[in-house]
Amino acid sequence: MRIFIIVVALVICAATVFFCLFGNTPTQIDANTAKADKILAVEPLSQFPSLPTGCEAVAAVTVMRYLGSSMTPERFADEWLESNNDFYTVGESLFGPDPNAVFAGDPKTANSFGCYGGAIVRAVNDFSLSFSAELRNPPSLDTLCEQYIDNGAPVLVWVTIGMRQTSPGRSWVLPDGSIFTWMTGEHCMVLIGYNEKFYFFCDPQSGGLAAFEKSISQKRFEELGCQAVIINKRNPSA
Repeated sequence: MRIFIIVVALVICAATVFFCLFGNTPTQIDANTAKADKILAVEPLSQFPSLPTGCEAVAAVTVMRYLGSSMTPERFADEWLESNNDFYTVGESLFGPDPNAVFAGDPKTANSFGCYGGAIVRAVNDFSLSFSAELRNPPSLDTLCEQYIDNGAPVLVWVTIGMRQTSPGRSWVLPDGSIFTWMTGEHCMVLIGYNEKFYFFCDPQSGGLAAFEKSISQKRFEELGCQAVIINKRNPSA
């Protein structure tokens, strides 16, 4: 009887550990075999090996290539996207660049942070003669699907890697004196489709298509500030 109790306790303990590790893992399905109600024929690109933290640049080029550009992610990161790795401390305070304006770190290195939508918009609008970009903060991914996906326009969205739980990361003082906190797991993907239960993305992390449950995708989208970037041709007839 005592052995039986010990075995049961061990089983319960193992089950608890398993749930803690995997119970909250977001549901992802194979987007190549899943049936979408609407999906755009966007070719996914990988950020590896050249841009291990440059998912934002890769996502931007994914959309630009869908619109007819021959741009490469490497060129976008090297020539268009401003990077700033100027972190320094004064006393106990860390100072650094604004990810809303520039890439914080270097997208070609694995130990960098990244950037938010404003930096991508700035890169496209400052350097492209063929494309323009706009930052949007819609309340939901459903809104983006209605306004853009249904009209044939893929959208850059800020979520997390694998739609996993995020948490506040490193904080630093921005050039304007405000405090910025980086969200761990930050990731940029391209929203390309949906069905009743899932959203479909081009994922620079995997270099392929990914589909995640709508509820968890929406939650991560909100945690990253409901950031979306729309890229359009400056001259639709070009």
